[in-house]
Amino acid sequence: MPICSKTAFCKGTRLLRSWKKGVKRSLKATSEVVLREIAGENLLIPVGQTALKIHGMITLSESGLLLWKRLQEECTEEDLVNALLAEYQVDRETASADVKAFVQQMREVGILV
Repeated sequence: MPICSKTAFCKGTRLLRSWKKGVKRSLKATSEVVLREIAGENLLIPVGQTALKIHGMITLSESGLLLWKRLQEECTEEDLVNALLAEYQVDRETASADVKAFVQQMREVGILV
């Protein structure tokens, strides 16, 4: 199951930061998205200026929810990988690939700072 699925997306959103090899970057969720559980689904709902760019919601899987909650505080991709490893029986390579995909999706819609 994918970590998140975009039920709506922002056209033309640029990555917030360029990737530099070997540099551990700090990640944090924007405060302009609220997490709500509605009808058993974990949804990220944009508010403020972000709501003008994202017309819809983002649905999170269980593992996506774990990562999003961790992103409420500043952390690195490695911290997110370790969070998945602590919660799920998955190898480091799989956890790392899942985290990279999740972070990329969150950057594409502009909800990481």
